[in-house]
Amino acid sequence: MQFIIHIISLFVFFELLLHLDFTAMSAMLKLSFVFFVLTIALFECFTTSTEAREVKNENGREANDRKWCIAKPSTSDAQLEMNVQYVCQQGYYKISCSVIQPGGSCYIPSNKVSSASMVMNLFFQQDGQTANACYFNGSGLLVYENPTVGSCNYPPQ
Repeated sequence: MQFIIHIISLFVFFELLLHLDFTAMSAMLKLSFVFFVLTIALFECFTTSTEAREVKNENGREANDRKWCIAKPSTSDAQLEMNVQYVCQQGYYKISCSVIQPGGSCYIPSNKVSSASMVMNLFFQQDGQTANACYFNGSGLLVYENPTVGSCNYPPQ
């Protein structure tokens, strides 16, 4: 419904533009008016494009009902290591990082993204699945499909 209101608003602004007599206006006033209308139009487009929408996965469920936090594959090794250290050494949630250590179900020493993703998700789940809990200096990525691979099971919500 809000999208329709935005479209109608844009239509009204452009109709005003078409019916105004610009010959009697000074050049500066014309430019100011056009800039104002374009600003409103861009604002309307921006607010429309950022509205929350219901997203469904292939099972027809709302995508937002289960979330996981993983590391972006492009994250540097240094940032991945900082993420692991942050999660494993903070004391508030007492997250066990044994799953990414030798003998753990997610121990893959050659895949730092996988190890970091597991502990980042543990932190994200423990912290209530807030957007900030998956930020990790911009290296976190929210996903709506379970990233479990093999015996490395990601706990759901």
